[in-house]
Amino acid sequence: MHTQISKLFFSLIIIAVSLFTYLFVFETKVYDALSQEDHIIEYLSSLFLLLSSVIFLKVIFYSRNHNLTNGKWVTVLFIAVSTLFFLAAGE
Repeated sequence: MHTQISKLFFSLIIIAVSLFTYLFVFETKVYDALSQEDHIIEYLSSLFLLLSSVIFLKVIFYSRNHNLTNGKWVTVLFIAVSTLFFLAAGE
């Protein structure tokens, strides 16, 4: 079941990237309308940045609980990236 969910998320990401690439290249007026302030692309990018921050936090806790870290610098790096994504989502 875990691999099915991974395949589903991967497929959705590929479809979304393909759709927005198509809009960016061939339908620039539609893309410009969607990418304006307080429209769907801004909301989705904020949501994905926040989800990325949460995923990095989960990786930190998982690696610490299972002794998978290669050193403290890896943990510090993940904390820094998680904080960066969180701040970018709030911007």
